[in-house]
Amino acid sequence: MDEASAQLILSLLHQDVQAEIEASRTRSNNSGASDHELALCEWASQIQQCATTTHDSHMALSIDRATYDDRVALTLAAQEESRALADRTLALRYGNQAPQAQHQPAQHLATQQIQDATRILARIDGADISSLLPARTAAALGYGAGSPSNVAAKSPLDDDATAECVACFEEQSLKHMMQTPCSHRYCRACVLRLVREALADESLLPLRCCRLPIPPSTLQDHLGHRLAKQLEDKWIEREDPYRTYCSIAGCGQYLMPYQVQGYIGTCKICRQETCTLCKRPAHAGTECDDDKVEDQTVLDLAAEQGWQRCARCGHVIELGTGCNHITCRCRYEFCYVCSSTWKSCTCPIWDEERLLLRAQHVAGRDRDDPPEQEVQQVAQNLQEDHECDHDNWKRVKGAHRCEECHENYPHFIYECRQCRLLACARCRFNRL
Repeated sequence: MDEASAQLILSLLHQDVQAEIEASRTRSNNSGASDHELALCEWASQIQQCATTTHDSHMALSIDRATYDDRVALTLAAQEESRALADRTLALRYGNQAPQAQHQPAQHLATQQIQDATRILARIDGADISSLLPARTAAALGYGAGSPSNVAAKSPLDDDATAECVACFEEQSLKHMMQTPCSHRYCRACVLRLVREALADESLLPLRCCRLPIPPSTLQDHLGHRLAKQLEDKWIEREDPYRTYCSIAGCGQYLMPYQVQGYIGTCKICRQETCTLCKRPAHAGTECDDDKVEDQTVLDLAAEQGWQRCARCGHVIELGTGCNHITCRCRYEFCYVCSSTWKSCTCPIWDEERLLLRAQHVAGRDRDDPPEQEVQQVAQNLQEDHECDHDNWKRVKGAHRCEECHENYPHFIYECRQCRLLACARCRFNRL
């Protein structure tokens, strides 16, 4: 039973008891409290206590679910605190003040708090969240769901009720469908496909529909602990500004933030210690070069070809056609000409040659040799509509290739009416 229904029932019961108490006092002419009246007062007190308990329980469950949904943010916040403490300790060591700093109350408290947070996050990482909760709490939150009975118990629906999946357009039972914050519904098969694609392509994270992130707790209800945890770990890896992998070439395991103490990360697979500054094997007591070892051949080629590097993640990007507005896989937006944050520079929005190539490609979707006048018109439209929110789509018949995921679709695909972008149903709802 949901909290609103429980509170309504308890409120009605309380009103009935209060009315009976008033009637009992009237019948007794206020001569004194009878046993019947005392019993009614005790009953009213218990009803009020039950209402308070119900409200507190619902609040605790909401906080618990919110904490689970914010695990990525909490992990990265703890990492920033740990990194700041390591930077402070290093600075004090360079100033020959490290011994005195260890005895400072604030320094000692910060160290203890970070260690506690690391232990908690490591414990959550190693266990199903439902195993850390009472059985009743886990059932109420839906942890470990995925079975039809559990989903049905959590959301009682008509067994015959169906809805269309926004990704595959097939009618499915509502009991087995995931509803996103924007009220779209996905069948279980499409949810699993989206998750597997996100695990292979981190630019899809966090999973979204209509640009609204899907809470991890909602995904766990339909995925189970193991797959949901893999998705969250991949999300943490994507958001980690100090991303480090095991320095053993044959391992290469990503080191979670709570596997790092100071600047040293310990692989949970092979136990190898890696320096998070230089990404090489740990070298206690010696200086390290925190400059990343780059493939100079690739960097020289990038400089020769005019390619740009993302200032956030360091990926090298080549622009084939389109405007100079680049959105990297890490979702950092920058100018392809000078690599500055988008709209912070005065560079031209378009390169004329790339604009015409894009216009020829768009105009040539319907014919092999579009007339020059049509190409120029498309180029003019692209210049005017390059800043697009992708909220006005139409279906295009025939075989086309999605310009987001680059998959070929034999029957139909969507085209943005404004910027003429081609996107499949999955990219339309999840990625754009």
